[in-house]
Amino acid sequence: MKILTIDDSKTTRMMIRYVIEHVGYEAIEAENGDEGLAALARHGDEVALVLLDWHMPGRNGLECLQVIRQNPDTCTIPVLMLTAETHRESVIAAVRLGASNYLTKPFTPELLATKITQCLGLAHDPS
Repeated sequence: MKILTIDDSKTTRMMIRYVIEHVGYEAIEAENGDEGLAALARHGDEVALVLLDWHMPGRNGLECLQVIRQNPDTCTIPVLMLTAETHRESVIAAVRLGASNYLTKPFTPELLATKITQCLGLAHDPS
């Protein structure tokens, strides 16, 4: 199974790829919302989780989340929002749109691994 990361920061995507591979999944990357939605359309049957940045040029994370939730082929895929956005209202908006979980930047690889396994319904093994 694969985990799709949609984030405009190459450095963040590299760190996320490392964590994804460490927890035993294949990483797919996209640098903006439109690329991410296209990747999801191509690999949707194999994508177990989407890691979605909030603030990106073009289509932002909330807009992507809305498209993912409205599409019958992708509406059940868990989405973990990754963002520097910390306002309570923003968290509520993301959850209302269907975010499965929320992680604020900056985060540690260990915390990301824990959130990924939580979203996938697995127990995190730190070894």
